[in-house]
Amino acid sequence: MIGLIKQQARGQAVLDLLLKEGKTREEALDTVINLQILTPDGVETQGYKVSELFEEARVLDAYQAHCDQCLAGRGEPFGCLKTIHYPISGKAEEWLAEISRKALEKGMPNSEALQYIPDNGVTGEQFKLMRADSGGAYMELKKPLKVTLSRGIISRKTVDTDQILHMILGFPKVQNPHQMIMLLFLADALQVTDTQPPEGSCEMAVRCADENGKESWRSFNLPASPSDDHSVRELKEFFRTVFVAYVLDREIMVDL
Repeated sequence: MIGLIKQQARGQAVLDLLLKEGKTREEALDTVINLQILTPDGVETQGYKVSELFEEARVLDAYQAHCDQCLAGRGEPFGCLKTIHYPISGKAEEWLAEISRKALEKGMPNSEALQYIPDNGVTGEQFKLMRADSGGAYMELKKPLKVTLSRGIISRKTVDTDQILHMILGFPKVQNPHQMIMLLFLADALQVTDTQPPEGSCEMAVRCADENGKESWRSFNLPASPSDDHSVRELKEFFRTVFVAYVLDREIMVDL
């Protein structure tokens, strides 16, 4: 299903581009494009008509109704599948570094995600290798940004944005309590209240009950900014997904 969803999205992106270039819809759907397909023998290039991408994905139509009432989809067919596109921008790393500094200013529990990095040996190695590869294909900045955790008389303890990205995206499965750690990392984005938040005060609010049946409201607010670039927007969307998974008590699967 994931492959078909990606194929459908790829077809739509190509169709939109061809229509913007002035082709008619019929001409665009009849256009042949080359796709690189990963096979057991390596990467192969195969030609597809744009219409064939949609035709192969048509089997998904029978399942879309299941998404209508699903909180994880957030109003979109198969909306639980999200993508963060490469390269990750320098602006996104600056945003993560700024969030980190604010979390450190607030202290625990907001800074727990940053303490998690040295305490659990989160090296950021995956992102260091990606940064060194392909001349900026994966990471826009040549070097990660550093965040100071603590200062001593002759030394200081730091983490960098390779390690922060590893903490956020570097695990194949993200479960609670890791989800909670990441939500607290965003400082005031997560709120837990006894009463329903006022309408319009947050992006999402969900009524939950603990193991004893006590009800509370969990709300999340990470507003978009006009200055957000594609990477910041997609990282914010990932954190929204973390919130939804947290309130539904479901794990997130991450594929780098």
